[in-house]
Amino acid sequence: MVNIPDILNELTNHLMINGNLVFFSGLFYGKLGISLFFFHYAQYSGNSLYDEYARYLVDLVNLQIHDDYPLDYERGLAGVGAVFNYLKKHGYYHADDELMFQIDSKIAKTVNYERRFGLLTSFGRYFLSRYESNPNVKEPLIQLVDLLINHSDSAQTDDSANTLSLLCDLYNRGIEKEMVERCLSESIDAFIMDVQEEPVSGKLFTLIKLSRIPSCIKHQSSVNEVLNTVFTHKQDQLENIHDLQWVIQCEKNLIDSKFQIFIPTIKRKIDTIIDSFQISQLDELFTNNQDFAFKGGYAGLGLALLSILDIESISWTTLL
Repeated sequence: MVNIPDILNELTNHLMINGNLVFFSGLFYGKLGISLFFFHYAQYSGNSLYDEYARYLVDLVNLQIHDDYPLDYERGLAGVGAVFNYLKKHGYYHADDELMFQIDSKIAKTVNYERRFGLLTSFGRYFLSRYESNPNVKEPLIQLVDLLINHSDSAQTDDSANTLSLLCDLYNRGIEKEMVERCLSESIDAFIMDVQEEPVSGKLFTLIKLSRIPSCIKHQSSVNEVLNTVFTHKQDQLENIHDLQWVIQCEKNLIDSKFQIFIPTIKRKIDTIIDSFQISQLDELFTNNQDFAFKGGYAGLGLALLSILDIESISWTTLL
């Protein structure tokens, strides 16, 4: 059986040597995502050296932020702000409050003229992460809800899962609840068909979130049928770190579920998938993946392995 602590130790050495050499600074593919792993690994190992390295990477990110820095979530300012807020919330790192308010202001102003769904969803994710720290972001969030719902015909197919996922989160936070629930209820039938035709992991995760909305519970049997089919398929088709991260996202969503609507076999299938990674696939994933990224790379694999060792340590999945 694969020894997870040994794998963690090996990929940690790789990240220590190469993390500061990564060109990008953002969340999914840059230094900031790598710092997330080291903050968590420092807590797991009790070794302050890893905490110091994580802070060093964050300091490098701060130096790379400039006036023309991109605004998106994956590589840009929305993702950077969300991570800074996450690190402060969980006691890892205290980002400068003035910087955070500057990010709030810059993105809020951009909402006034931005109409690309990918960016609007990025902004929504950022503002939602800031909602507890700065209640003033509620106004641009409400503006975003109107844009995302009333201009939904303009959305690209690739954006629909992310947009619906964000709307689920907004509903759960009580933001424009009636309007959002009505939109989600009207969207779920078409979305179920979309997932059946193309069972992409991100879309399936969104479907799980949709099925937790009260007005969507009537679709429980259809959702469970899709989940059962895709999980059965995925159990034999897991090929990369993205899949492992997706499985752990699903695990967290079931743990947090307010509505006990999932048939027990679905939960067992997720556990089986995680077990199959522990036993047969970690060495191959580690050997074949030369990317250091948070999403789909070494940093993401490290966080996923930490979560397998302690499934309570999965707060980082909210940033995916």
